Amino acid sequence: MKAATFNVQRSTLNIRSLAASNASPTSTLEVGGWKLEVAPVSSLYLHVPFCAHKCEYCAFYSAVPREDLVGRYVNALVRELELVAPEIKPRTVFFGGGTPSLLNLKQWEQILKAFERLGLLGAEEWTVECNPARSEEHTSELQSQSTISYAVFCLKKK
Repeated sequence: MKAATFNVQRSTLNIRSLAASNASPTSTLEVGGWKLEVAPVSSLYLHVPFCAHKCEYCAFYSAVPREDLVGRYVNALVRELELVAPEIKPRTVFFGGGTPSLLNLKQWEQILKAFERLGLLGAEEWTVECNPARSEEHTSELQSQSTISYAVFCLKKK
């Protein structure tokens, strides 16, 4: 994966090309005199930066989940999806972290309803990193919530 970061006025623009190596660029973006060919996004990674505790080996950003902080994160994620949805049609969606399974069902529902509203539910593959202890807790709840279970989770107890 190639990533370039440019400071544009007071905000930061991150450009990531996650498309297959043989994909042809579909658009050109001009930033500060640079012309960048941007390949279509085929994979979408969403970082959920919350963990019950920081693991010794982990170099990723994470924070202990507080309800107000998690709520602000989910709202910001939905807003970001609204901004980029017209340009993306991912084949794969990966929620990593952190521990995405720390999100509660209401938060997942808010995220997935945004995916649905924005026409982004067409991905062939959906992955959510889970803490096994938390995923057991959510399995029965997810199976009873058909509005969200069809979109991301296909969890069944074995």
